[in-house]
Amino acid sequence: PPPLNQRLGFTENISPLLPHVDNQSSVRPPKGKMESKSMDIKGEGPIVRDLVLIGGGHSHVYVLKKFGMQKIPGVRVTLISVQSDTPYSGMLPGHVAGMYSREESHLDLGRLAIFSNSVFIQGRVNKIDRYRKLVYLENTNRPPIPYDVLSIDIGSSPTLLQESNIDSPMHITAVKPISKFGRVWDRLISTIPK
Repeated sequence: PPPLNQRLGFTENISPLLPHVDNQSSVRPPKGKMESKSMDIKGEGPIVRDLVLIGGGHSHVYVLKKFGMQKIPGVRVTLISVQSDTPYSGMLPGHVAGMYSREESHLDLGRLAIFSNSVFIQGRVNKIDRYRKLVYLENTNRPPIPYDVLSIDIGSSPTLLQESNIDSPMHITAVKPISKFGRVWDRLISTIPK
């Protein structure tokens, strides 16, 4: 298959902006997408491709940052995340040590979406139709979200420790999923006598 930038209809190489996207995918966009007449989020031109990012993981934060610094005309970026902020795992040890607050160790996805001229949808995906290229959200009347390129970066969860339990005789506190660690950590800290 041709490189990603050609499949998206661009002459310049955009692969460095999307380092986590599979450039060898053979999935083709639906017919008629190039003729779209909708305008981008700032009304600067027609949308010819939809890039949908599911999850607020590090690679998606990087893509949004790059799009904020260098917009690609004709590409609408939509970020879908359950949380409106995302923990930066590189600062987790400093947060645990008390050097950083929760706010300092999290990234505001809404602000990042504004910076990158992207659409931010806070919600949970419950279905992806790969053939029709549609993303469906859980518990919403919102119509499905179309995509040409889809990326999923929702983090990982250990199968053995789905929920950390400070009452466990083993006294194990799982860091993953990192989105839940903050609540578990706050609860654990609250049990320590002052």
